[in-house]
Amino acid sequence: MAGKWVLFVAMVVSAVAIADSASVAEILEKNGLPPGLLPKSVKQYSLENDGEFTVELDKACYAKIGDDNVYYAEKITGDLSPKKIKNLVGIQAKEGWFWVSVTGIVANSKTITFQVGPLSKNLDIDVFASPPVCSSKVTSQTFSDWISKVLNGDLEVNMSSILEENLPRKMLQ
Repeated sequence: MAGKWVLFVAMVVSAVAIADSASVAEILEKNGLPPGLLPKSVKQYSLENDGEFTVELDKACYAKIGDDNVYYAEKITGDLSPKKIKNLVGIQAKEGWFWVSVTGIVANSKTITFQVGPLSKNLDIDVFASPPVCSSKVTSQTFSDWISKVLNGDLEVNMSSILEENLPRKMLQ
């Protein structure tokens, strides 16, 4: 009989601890980031004191954010600090025909900057007002849509970074 009470008390304490914990969207907002950076399908997450986090989704999925297609892996990791996520792994964005890994996110009062190696892209912060709904399919985007983004200045290319990463050091001196 005592064993059943211990199990019951443990279940109640666990339920209270889960109810008291903040949602991922709330944690993002407390750190100056919009709640819609991650999808609604978060199954569980962990956040260490140093900002290192792991988010697990029900399953990998795709979402349409503004005009962009985004892929979320089942497991997403990174380092959270005020208005910034760095060392991000598990989120990709489709640019033209290519899926590129988002490695960092920086927020200011009006825009969110997605860092993708030598590329960066600014989006209006209002696009991330609420968590996106995921699906198992991606919405297609044409090559001309991608070229249009480059020509309109919606996609910035840092050529010096591309050269540094792809040319031998002797050629850069």
